[in-house]
Amino acid sequence: MKSLGILLLLASASGAQQPTHRPSDAIGEDDLRAYIAKQYECEPDKIDFVRVEPFDFLGKGYNQVLVLASTGLEGSSGPGVNSIFTRDEQGGLKEIAKEEVKLEHRVLFGKVFSVLRIENGLLVEEFGDSSGRENPLVIKYKWDAAKDRFVAVDIKAAKTYPTSYDCTKAESERNETAQAICYVESLAKLDVELGEAYKAYLAGLAADSRKSAIAEQRGWLRERDQECPIYKWWVDCLEEKYDARIDELKKKTDEQKKRTPSR
Repeated sequence: MKSLGILLLLASASGAQQPTHRPSDAIGEDDLRAYIAKQYECEPDKIDFVRVEPFDFLGKGYNQVLVLASTGLEGSSGPGVNSIFTRDEQGGLKEIAKEEVKLEHRVLFGKVFSVLRIENGLLVEEFGDSSGRENPLVIKYKWDAAKDRFVAVDIKAAKTYPTSYDCTKAESERNETAQAICYVESLAKLDVELGEAYKAYLAGLAADSRKSAIAEQRGWLRERDQECPIYKWWVDCLEEKYDARIDELKKKTDEQKKRTPSR
């Protein structure tokens, strides 16, 4: 009896505590706020929950939660917290991992963000970037117990549009601006129009004048890449650049025609 009392006293002295939650207990905003503040190193009162959606992703008969929240630290880059949370065996919170998906081609440019949602029992991640395109990348995931993570079961990625150059070559050369243009319809159309205007201009030049015209166009391409970096507002910047260059080439072509005597 005396030894039992000593054991109980030692357990109490060591701070041994029973878990406050079971794995199946519901996850509330107070639990999430405390976890997020610690893990994301942000102030609890700055956390703003956009969506807290319960769903049994793991098929255990009780819900986990999809959480979209801002921490006050992310600026305009989308939700700082964009995850699925569950309770571990001790009742504490943890985030459920998703597999890393590697795409054959890069389809997102500039500032990239994503938002999670639930569709027909699947976890869906919709990606966006600073191009303003609608859902250039959508990945659907399903829980895989054997891998202890969500795995991709469907991927829909944006396709390229026709341009005046080879988009595959632009990717192999790692020309980010040229790559990005391939994936934005309005820019790809302008690039085709520019290519046609450039060819028409060259066609009216003598051989010795073409060299300087080619050098001028290459200089414009370097200027395009430098003055419209793929970050914020890059689509607007490139559209303005293309419009101005197309107009310039068309005017030069018209001047050529005026100087060339009719036969």
